[in-house]
Amino acid sequence: MKVSVVIRCLVIFISFYIPLECRTHKGGRSDVHIPCNSISVDDFRAPREDAPGIGEYEFPMIDLDLDDIRRCLGTLRSEHRDICEKVEEVNELLSAHDTIVEENHEAICSKIEDLDDDLSLHDHLICSKIEDLDDDLSLHDHLICSKIEDLDDDLSRHDHLICSKIEEVSEFLDEHDMMMEEDHEAICSKIDILDDCMPIPITGPTTISQPGHYCLVDGFYVTNADGITISSDDVVLDLNGQVITGGDNSIFISGRKRVTVKNGMINNSTNNGIKVDACSSIMINNIKLSGSTSACSGIFIINSSGVRVSDCESVGWGKFLSSIGFLNQPVSCASPDDPPLACQGELFKDTGAPFRLENSCECVFEKCVARDSGGHGFALKFTKQTCLINCKSVKSALSGFAMIDNDCITTSPSFCAFSNNVFSSCVAQNNTTHGFLLVDTSANTFSSCISNRNGSNGIHMFAAGFNVIKDCICLENDIGIFITRTTDDIVIPLTRLFGNTIKGCSINNNISGGILMEAAEEFIIRNCEFIKNGRPSGPGGTDNSGIFCNPANSGVICDCIFIENSPHGIEMKGDGSIISHCKFVMNEDNAIFLQSNPVSIRNKIISCSIQTGPGFGIVDLVLDNIVFNTCVISASGPNYSLVDIVEPSPDTGTGFWANISQ
Repeated sequence: MKVSVVIRCLVIFISFYIPLECRTHKGGRSDVHIPCNSISVDDFRAPREDAPGIGEYEFPMIDLDLDDIRRCLGTLRSEHRDICEKVEEVNELLSAHDTIVEENHEAICSKIEDLDDDLSLHDHLICSKIEDLDDDLSLHDHLICSKIEDLDDDLSRHDHLICSKIEEVSEFLDEHDMMMEEDHEAICSKIDILDDCMPIPITGPTTISQPGHYCLVDGFYVTNADGITISSDDVVLDLNGQVITGGDNSIFISGRKRVTVKNGMINNSTNNGIKVDACSSIMINNIKLSGSTSACSGIFIINSSGVRVSDCESVGWGKFLSSIGFLNQPVSCASPDDPPLACQGELFKDTGAPFRLENSCECVFEKCVARDSGGHGFALKFTKQTCLINCKSVKSALSGFAMIDNDCITTSPSFCAFSNNVFSSCVAQNNTTHGFLLVDTSANTFSSCISNRNGSNGIHMFAAGFNVIKDCICLENDIGIFITRTTDDIVIPLTRLFGNTIKGCSINNNISGGILMEAAEEFIIRNCEFIKNGRPSGPGGTDNSGIFCNPANSGVICDCIFIENSPHGIEMKGDGSIISHCKFVMNEDNAIFLQSNPVSIRNKIISCSIQTGPGFGIVDLVLDNIVFNTCVISASGPNYSLVDIVEPSPDTGTGFWANISQ
């Protein structure tokens, strides 16, 4: 663009310069006026040889006005100056542009040199990396070759092992083929048998006297007789969801083995829904039973072994049968409504029940539910080695689960043989008397059971020894656990209450106390919690506490916690017991209340932590108990204090205060 400007300026200069030389000649006069701007190059002619005295050019003979010439010259001079200034500016711009071009050229050359240096450096690094990669590849080649050799060795060994395994598998398959052939023959034989004994339809009351698979086609009603009587072994009776109504016993199995009854409903039997007498290997599954409380039992098992009852629900039943007293003898109670004096010595009301088991062993009740019984929910009489698993008893008129044994009579009046029954994950709730009742029975186990909101005691044990209660919950009953040997005017021998163990239990919010033990011996209570048991003092108050031993001797209470029980955390009447590593927090009256001992055997309190409530930490009315390493914190202030413990006299021992933090 700058070059074009220069060219344009030159053209303008030439166009103005030519009029500057113009003249007016005509016969030596200027009689013709020609404007300066109207003269063009065509007005000039080349010089002639025969035109002397007119210089290099011959101008036309034109008359010009001097004023016009002057004006033209002035205009030309002014424009000439402007053109010269423009030319100078253009020259300056070109000079500056040249300078910038030179600087940029130098910078570009410098950058090129830097790039050359970087490229040289990168060439060196790339060459170095390539050399390192070559070294690594060489090393890896060596390692890979080594690994390949090792794999070859391993494969050789594995080939040998695989061949050996293949031989073993081949031998096994050969044996398996032989067994499959034998099984095939056996299956074919069974199929032939099944073809001969497909489910046999039953449409009404009948007696099954041959082995086979029987199916109830339709429900039926029966009166004054048994509904279905099974008098053969190896019978499967499928009720097919149908209902049997009425009958003395809706289903009666006597003296049989390997019998299954399943999948149906039984209503309003006169006596029992299902009765199993003198049988073994019996299965009762998925049966729903309902009956009047004037009827005996939903399922009644007697003189049998190996009976399994599962997934059954029984509602109602529970007819009163008799009352049993000391040494398992009937007492003079004609009915459960007789006045107490007529039933003096009564220990156990024998009733029908939704589930009743008598004089049997090695039976199992699993996932069974008893509701609204007129007697006990589950009644076990003279039963051994029986398991109740995940069973539930709700709203029975007596106890949820009741168990009585007679080994105390058949062996010795002073010691009972073991029953070894197990209650696992069972629930007794809202029953009128006890959740679990044990009479005259020993060596039973209660594991992870719940006894909740029963009218009397969560677990009531009469003349029961060597029982284990573990990981159970007794909540909102009258008394959580009651262990006793007396009823009315009868006292049984003390040896029957030996060796009961209670561990890992939660005994909370029971109205009249957590655990009450009367004449218990060699007991263990370990790792239990007692929270808010017993009524607060005042009208309607109680003498029971978190634990009340009245009396209880030679026992151990350890690793337990007592919180806000009333009136005491532990009230102890008895001798030779140990309270160890227990924690007491804000019990209403005293943490530990030690009453008079009939025999001079000391109780020991070891390594306990006591935070007192309104009462005292430890109250000792005997002044002959021993306290070791126990800390008592008074609620009335930050200082430690022990109240109402008098140091023994020198003839009974001294120095126990040194073991007490105050």
